[in-house]
Amino acid sequence: ISNEVIDKAYQIILTTNCDNVNQKDIINWGFDAQQHYAVLIEMIANISNSSLLEATKKLINEIGELIENDTNNAGIIKKLFRKTDAEAVYKKIAIKTELVKRNVLMLHNLLDIVASCKQDTNKLQDAINIDLIAGNYLVDKVPQQYKDAFQTRLVSLESLNIQFKLTIKQLEILNDTIVKVISIIQDTLTVEVPVWYNNKAFEKISDEQKQQIITKIKY
Repeated sequence: ISNEVIDKAYQIILTTNCDNVNQKDIINWGFDAQQHYAVLIEMIANISNSSLLEATKKLINEIGELIENDTNNAGIIKKLFRKTDAEAVYKKIAIKTELVKRNVLMLHNLLDIVASCKQDTNKLQDAINIDLIAGNYLVDKVPQQYKDAFQTRLVSLESLNIQFKLTIKQLEILNDTIVKVISIIQDTLTVEVPVWYNNKAFEKISDEQKQQIITKIKY
């Protein structure tokens, strides 16, 4: 717990007149932060259940399968590999590549949202801890008829600290998953697809030209 949290809790203690505390004050103690946390949890759930990650993984796998199948077929049934089939593969890969490029922009935006959710979670945890520290000091000083209700509110707020830790962990896992998908996209778009394009172009040149290129590469 930071010094800032302790200082803010101390300010609440100093400015709270326990003789004037009423039932509404007790019921609403820390409730605002709880409400914000509920909204945040719903947002994180929507991110976790987003179809964007699965759709992008599917596109990457489809591109990989197209390249792999085309590469395998080139050696086995090269003479039977019709031009129209080759053009169809080119077109499919081009379309899927553009979709992946669009998705990767959304994934970067998603990373920013995850980072923002993590910051909000930490802020809400601080807000809850401020109310907890202040509340644990004030609970014995409020009118007797409110003590049990106040203690119940504090127990409710205390239970959130475990939830905050779980939320942070969930956000870290989500962040790592998105980063891994982006990394796979980068490898696919900057390595696998260009290599495949180059190999296809290499197939079209004469054997003599191939030998000249190979000789230059070797020596």
